[in-house]
Amino acid sequence: MSLFLIVTVNFRAGEYTNALRLEVQKIASDIRKVQTATMTGSTYNGQPIGAGGYGLYFSEATAESISYLIFKDVNANGVYDGALTDIVLETKNLASDFNQLSFIPVGVSIIHMVFQPYSSNISVKDQNSADISSSEVSLRLLHSKVTNKTGVVSITPVSGKVDFVLESL
Repeated sequence: MSLFLIVTVNFRAGEYTNALRLEVQKIASDIRKVQTATMTGSTYNGQPIGAGGYGLYFSEATAESISYLIFKDVNANGVYDGALTDIVLETKNLASDFNQLSFIPVGVSIIHMVFQPYSSNISVKDQNSADISSSEVSLRLLHSKVTNKTGVVSITPVSGKVDFVLESL
């Protein structure tokens, strides 16, 4: 009986860790998709590329439901100004049980990531629209049922390289 319980608990832990890996991979894939659409000038959800390209808007969150936006930077200022100025192309909701999204550099609570049209240039700005493109930027994702790992998506603005990994806490 106790062996069955141990196997069941370990299976569930592996299942939750896999869910974390898949969600982090999905975020990295969305970033790459937006990057590719902007570099090639492709439409995204039927919308032609904006003057400033396409972007992603992430807001640091600790909540039951976490989401991020993919948008068209209409006025080419490198930030998401809201639906009155920029066009929301898609809202991505994370799966349930994800309860925290945070960023590195520390102290940043919002990230505006905009890929400039027909180029590999990327603009990454914080909540004050200050440029943070000079170093690697990381998004950290926690799953409420995975206590020993965090999912990390890293973006190197200079090269546009996007990576994801699970790190031990």
